[in-house]
Amino acid sequence: MVSKSSVRLKNNLHTGKPRAADQIHATLKEEILSGEISSGDLLSENDIAARFEVSRTPVREALNQLACEGLVQVLPQRGHLVRTISFSEIMEAFRLRELLEVEAAGEAAHNITDQELEDLTLIMTNPEDTVLANYKFHTAIAHISGNRLLRETLEEILMLMQRMIVIHPTLFDPNPELKVIEALATRDPDAARSAMRAHIYEARDNLVNSLNRRGNHKM
Repeated sequence: MVSKSSVRLKNNLHTGKPRAADQIHATLKEEILSGEISSGDLLSENDIAARFEVSRTPVREALNQLACEGLVQVLPQRGHLVRTISFSEIMEAFRLRELLEVEAAGEAAHNITDQELEDLTLIMTNPEDTVLANYKFHTAIAHISGNRLLRETLEEILMLMQRMIVIHPTLFDPNPELKVIEALATRDPDAARSAMRAHIYEARDNLVNSLNRRGNHKM
């Protein structure tokens, strides 16, 4: 089945607007993060080129970009494999979020506008895509922080977290994010940091408890 994003990409390719490699990368990335393409799937350059009616050159460039982001790994002579994620990786990601995303929330409290507060609320209460709502929310806060290096560093971490939510969708709960929005609305950096830290701890504990109930730590 051809996705809507695939149809949009074909239209863009034929009008010659964005670079083909960038559009292919964006489409595949969205499909991986939404779970439409699963961990362990093998991505073939030939199949993708046929799907988007392009040569293999932009496909190869897009796949290499996904590899740099840690979403796929190169298998010589076979293609690109969508990476699986481990429990230890997720725990490391939570630790980095505690260090980096808490600070991003504090910086965002200085910069956030009323429109951005409204946009964040809409992402969580009336999302266009419920699967990607959490990812869009947290990357938006990283962007609002105004710190480019912080945003770019958090991006890879948040992609890991998004893939965890795809695997464990019952862990998604918009209420903690709404508390973060309330804290951001005060424009108080300490309140924003505290709310984000509490959210990260709660998400981590919920995951560990869920895996313990299953009797294993397999993602």
